[in-house]
Amino acid sequence: MARIGASAGRSASSVFHRRAPHLYGWHDPTSWNRYLDAIAKLGQTKSRLKINQILTNELVRAANQKADVARARRDARAYKINEFFRTTTVPKGYPL
Repeated sequence: MARIGASAGRSASSVFHRRAPHLYGWHDPTSWNRYLDAIAKLGQTKSRLKINQILTNELVRAANQKADVARARRDARAYKINEFFRTTTVPKGYPL
């Protein structure tokens, strides 16, 4: 089994800490590149994928401008989750 370096471990935690521009749907290229490095090293892809092959942040700003954030939060609070997720705790400091 392939060993993943320390940088790959950081990518898993960094997805929980949104960086600028702090828009919903925005993908952090640094985290994604770490993830792509890890899966390439593990042999889960035939070659090292390039970030522009898998994602774009091009539409995020426009989508955020049109989003009804208050409604999304209201709907999220009203949503009934199953018992398993109801007992899940989110660690302090995560922007969820």
